Amino acid sequence: MFRAQWMFELAPGVSSSNLENRPCRAARGSLQKTAADTKGKQEQAKEEKARELFLKAVEEEQNGALYEAIKFYRRAMQLVPDIEFKITYTRSPDGDGVGNSYIEDNDDDSKMADLLSYFQQQLTFQESVLKLCQPELESSQTHIS
Repeated sequence: MFRAQWMFELAPGVSSSNLENRPCRAARGSLQKTAADTKGKQEQAKEEKARELFLKAVEEEQNGALYEAIKFYRRAMQLVPDIEFKITYTRSPDGDGVGNSYIEDNDDDSKMADLLSYFQQQLTFQESVLKLCQPELESSQTHIS
């Protein structure tokens, strides 16, 4: 009996006193959308605050104030645990490397491909000089450390 009444009360549009009606589906949908928007804005504000704290920590670290930097890093990580992966770094135009930010190199993939082809080329050439590391003396014993 209790379970049937409970299931009846959970049905849309029915309240426990039968005097109140639940909001219609459209109103519930708009309330859910508003709640989702508010939650999204809160998450965005929290991430922005964490970003500011993280960049402040980077600046403090570059200035040599390591203890202050750790405080800012900790606060940023408490807000957003993976903030260091979400930040896109940009370098200052003078390129001295000192400042709040770093540049993200867009052609890293091409550099890696060039480096890979360079190493493959170096390993495939069979010149008179062997380019791999070889022991000077052959060892017949095994050492486990």
